[in-house]
Amino acid sequence: MHKEVINSILEKQKKGIVFEFPQQCQTLQTYEIRYSAVDTLGDLLFTNNNSVIYRGIKKESLNKFIELYETGILQTFVEYNFIPKFKISNYRLDNYSIILEIEKLRVIYPYFWSYSMIKAEAILKLNLIEILDYFGYGLVDGHSSNATFKDGKPIFFDFGSFAKGIKSDYAKLEIIRSNILPLIMMSIKKSYFPRYKLLGDSPEKILPGVDFERSFEVKNAIKKFRNILNCNLVNNVLNKKTIKSGFVNKLFNFETTHKKYKTPWKNYYPETHPDKKVSGRFKKVIEKINEYCSDCKTFLDLAGNKGYLAYWVKNNTNIQDVSSSDYDTLAIESGIKIFKDDGINFYVLNCMSPFLNIQNFKSDIVCAMAVTHHLLLTQKIDINYMFNTLKSYVGKYIFIEFCPLGMYSLDNPDVKPEVPDFYTIEWFEEYFKKHFELINKEVIEKVNIKGETFDHRILYVGKIYS
Repeated sequence: MHKEVINSILEKQKKGIVFEFPQQCQTLQTYEIRYSAVDTLGDLLFTNNNSVIYRGIKKESLNKFIELYETGILQTFVEYNFIPKFKISNYRLDNYSIILEIEKLRVIYPYFWSYSMIKAEAILKLNLIEILDYFGYGLVDGHSSNATFKDGKPIFFDFGSFAKGIKSDYAKLEIIRSNILPLIMMSIKKSYFPRYKLLGDSPEKILPGVDFERSFEVKNAIKKFRNILNCNLVNNVLNKKTIKSGFVNKLFNFETTHKKYKTPWKNYYPETHPDKKVSGRFKKVIEKINEYCSDCKTFLDLAGNKGYLAYWVKNNTNIQDVSSSDYDTLAIESGIKIFKDDGINFYVLNCMSPFLNIQNFKSDIVCAMAVTHHLLLTQKIDINYMFNTLKSYVGKYIFIEFCPLGMYSLDNPDVKPEVPDFYTIEWFEEYFKKHFELINKEVIEKVNIKGETFDHRILYVGKIYS
């Protein structure tokens, strides 16, 4: 990959790239500036509704940007989806000689990433460093808050961190902190510490004044990891002078490090890639999306397990920004493996957690299939809280299943489980209508129990009240 990307940049340089200023410029009227502490090129500019994002190139950084632009590095990184698409806009401001229009991305921070995603993002940054180094550039920032995922692949959006004539030593240290140490800790046991601490924020804010790499927790994890896997490789990825993308790829193999790791919902769906043609009750979901939601652009499946529904939405509707989430990490890892080339975003997410910042998860369409009976009956979550929390993810429409038979299972097809007296279709519908406008209701699955037919799954399609 390195040689291919480098050769592509060299080919552009042979042909020659000349930066051209826009001929006619106008003043950007309404915007909010988000200043950067270390960005060497400029600042981000957001319009009021955040529909368009700009990067203003400071006057004092103009020559640096033009020089970088004329290397062909940025254009090639865009072609390989390493960085967002951008174009030179016709806007100008007094403090910014050039204003770039930047592709808008759904930025989901590392707290919601799985093991394989943390690894993939580390490899991307190390690849960038090696390519930049070939052309005399370096990476200023290596922490994971400068990246997100697009179509299931990591993308680094802070190309203001590309600077000429610098080494990437500090960026490599940040990669070790934000990627390598969490991967090591997640490799040795089912550890929530890296997700809540290392991935949640910078170590300095959590443990001020503490040399985090030398803390007991991290040192103990490294020691155990060395005993499990190749010691030299471990040393290599923990050293800024020797860390390479190839070492990271070889060392952190999810199937090797998580052999004995089990979760409740990992086997809910098979490990095979499904056909594009959708069948069963999900066919009804697709039909309703195409009927009611033709203007929608984003889709999120909550408690989506391995992402089968997301895959069918991607391939049977016009929606291309498709995400699947679940709190079962093994289900997420299986989904990433099965759909690795299908452009689906995966996230580790407990959709009912009251402590998460979920604003960036908001999607035009949100699905919650085969989950409400678990929330209401097993976890005993209040129905108003459930709907209100689900509503926080919804931009326009919600698709949600109600299971009148409660915890009925096809593993015991002749057993009709008892449900509380309050747990009725009327009860569910009453509360649904408090939070959403009901636009469609349909039984999408029936079951036969000892000769009697019962409604098993009812699909509700709702819309946010205007």
